[in-house]
Amino acid sequence: MERVENKSVYNENEEEIDIDNIDDLIENVMWKNLNVDELLNFCLVSKKYRRICENNTTWKYLLKRDYDYIYNEKNAKEKYFQIKYGIDNFWKLLRIIRKKFTVQQIVSPLSNIDTFLRTYILEYVDPLTLESIYDGYVYIVRFLTNILHQLKPYIENRLSITISKYNMVNFARFLILLGEDNYINFLQDPVLNFSQNIHNYTINNSLNNSPLIFDKIKYY
Repeated sequence: MERVENKSVYNENEEEIDIDNIDDLIENVMWKNLNVDELLNFCLVSKKYRRICENNTTWKYLLKRDYDYIYNEKNAKEKYFQIKYGIDNFWKLLRIIRKKFTVQQIVSPLSNIDTFLRTYILEYVDPLTLESIYDGYVYIVRFLTNILHQLKPYIENRLSITISKYNMVNFARFLILLGEDNYINFLQDPVLNFSQNIHNYTINNSLNNSPLIFDKIKYY
């Protein structure tokens, strides 16, 4: 498993510019439609884009755009990549687990996944990476729970039940098990994703029964 480097990506000389007041099409509009990898590539070859990448306000904007995270400190770029690395490392761990366990096996109380996960982490995952994985997991659960709360009237109508915040957190934990691709699809269109997967989501009683395996990894 790849290690998250414990280094800062914050430059103390970064500017603090109001990006909405820049009278330039590239600097004020076009870059906002790029993903971070595209933006960083442009920053390597363009002075205009380099100015954007060196602006702390840019990373505040990207934190809100990509992670719905409001951040008002000077090291916004470092915070952005801290969240990104945590999420990326969590998905890497989940892919390893899903190669050995189905979703049904993971949620089963008879599963030996705890033993497998503990052994794997102790052997292959260093403490810094484990902390990153846990933080990424917690962020994803919170992010999904907030979206599900907005979706609550629709879900209650489709299932003809009343659901609590506890149910929402459980559902978020279960939805994660279906993998990164399903997670991305859900973020793009939560209603469509839920309607297309309603049988899969309900047959596993995901509102009331979700595994806590990742909630415990911090203490391995």
